[in-house]
Amino acid sequence: MDALKMKLIIIGDHCIGKTSIALRKRDDIYDTIYNPTIGVDFFYYRTNVNNIPVKISVWDTAGHDNYRNIIKLYFKESQGAVLVYDITNRNSFLNLKNWIIQLNENEFNGKVILVGNKCDSVTERRVTTEEGEQLALENDCLFIESSSKNNINIDSIFEKIVEKVTLTMALKDPKWNKDTSHRKKRFGCLIQ
Repeated sequence: MDALKMKLIIIGDHCIGKTSIALRKRDDIYDTIYNPTIGVDFFYYRTNVNNIPVKISVWDTAGHDNYRNIIKLYFKESQGAVLVYDITNRNSFLNLKNWIIQLNENEFNGKVILVGNKCDSVTERRVTTEEGEQLALENDCLFIESSSKNNINIDSIFEKIVEKVTLTMALKDPKWNKDTSHRKKRFGCLIQ
C-alpha cells in the first residue's frame, strides 16, 4: 500500500524554538546558536499509524511578521499544524489567538497541536501548564509541553498530531487505508 502523504506546518512567533523542535526531530540535535528561519525549511520522515504507512513533510516556518504573508500560503495545503509558544515568553502565548485566527481565515482544515516549548526552564516559566491546556481545550487542539534542549516530548509532539490527522482521515473515508489504487494523488492528501 502506498503511504499516506501528510503535510505538517510548525508555526508561532519568532525566537520560541520552532526550528529547535524541527532539528531535534530531524537530526536529534540541539543547536545553541540561534539562526532564524528565513521563509520556510522542510524535511520528510516516515512512520506507521495503526499499520498505515505515513510519509510526513514537516515545514518549519519563520515566525517574524515580515514572513506572515508567505507562511499563510502553506496553511491551506496542510493537514496538521504544530502551534508553538515559549512558556517563558507570555507574549508568545498571548499571540496564539492571532495564529489561530490566521489558520481559520486561510482555509486551514487540519488538526492542531498546541506546544508549550522550553518546559525545562522551570524558574523562568511565565505561562502555566493549565493555561496552555485551557487554550487547547477552547480551540479543540491537542496539547503538550516540550523541551528541544533536553529532548522532552519532541517525538510525542509528532506522534500525537500524526496519529490524530491519520485517524481523522480514516474516519472521513474508512476505505482509504484498504485500497488506494482507485484514487488520484494530489499534494498532501488523497482524493476520491
